[in-house]
Amino acid sequence: MALLAPLDVARRIAALLGFFALILLALTLLWRVYVHHNQADPYDREEAVTVRLDVCDPAHVKIASRLS
Repeated sequence: MALLAPLDVARRIAALLGFFALILLALTLLWRVYVHHNQADPYDREEAVTVRLDVCDPAHVKIASRLS
């Protein structure tokens, strides 16, 4: 009587290979991001940004109502 059926061994080997494939893909992605950021142009200029907040004056706001 075998300790593990051949199908169980094959399943474990496939799971292990899948695990290593995922780790390899993650490391490859990290390496590509690292290389991309090292080769990219530095962000050395400041672009002017204007932020404006429009706040309504409550005295000039008319609320539409069916009663009026």
